Amino acid sequence: MPEGTIVVCDALCAVADALAAYLRGEGLTVVATVSGSEELLAAVAEHRPEVVLVDVAVFRDHPGRLIRALARVGDAKVLILGPSTAVDEAVEAVQDGVQGWILTRSSSAEMARAVRGALAGEYWVPFELVTEVLRTHTLADLRGEGQEGTDCDARVAALGVREKLVLECLVEGLDRRAIARRMAVSEHTVRTHVRRILKKLDAHSMLEAAAIGRQAGLGGGT
Repeated sequence: MPEGTIVVCDALCAVADALAAYLRGEGLTVVATVSGSEELLAAVAEHRPEVVLVDVAVFRDHPGRLIRALARVGDAKVLILGPSTAVDEAVEAVQDGVQGWILTRSSSAEMARAVRGALAGEYWVPFELVTEVLRTHTLADLRGEGQEGTDCDARVAALGVREKLVLECLVEGLDRRAIARRMAVSEHTVRTHVRRILKKLDAHSMLEAAAIGRQAGLGGGT
């Protein structure tokens, strides 16, 4: 797999090309732009990129589950580009192991940060989307399976004091900067806590970690 390579997919060719230009302008390597799910699958099989950036319209229109189809042809980390209102698609994407969700209104610099974060193994979920998903979905919805509350309680109880504080902030929908301000620490320290929380909770994303925290009773959840 070529290091740091990206495939961009949008239903509109012009938009895909524009997104690719934004990312290249930020120093990232885009190896292909495509405009449909079948083209995307072929491009991933051919180029073996490390990251795929795909518009939510393509994700939505693919017959079946696109993230799973991509996993069958390559090991790329998948980022979805879409609005914060696409809650159902976001839940499906989290269930299938998406690496992150980038808001359509994001600047090129923000997109580049999300891509670089994915390359580093980080998850990227906008916190307004986290809040909305947690209002309407349980952990079982996110994982597509039954999950005992006692298991959630045990995993959360195993967290350190500051890790629990960070998790409470995630449940409330705070972003890293806001968490850093509240806890009077650096954003780097918050990122470190988040990585540890994901590992201890066996969570695939901050969204799933927040759901676990909410189900265990943090942040006023039940």
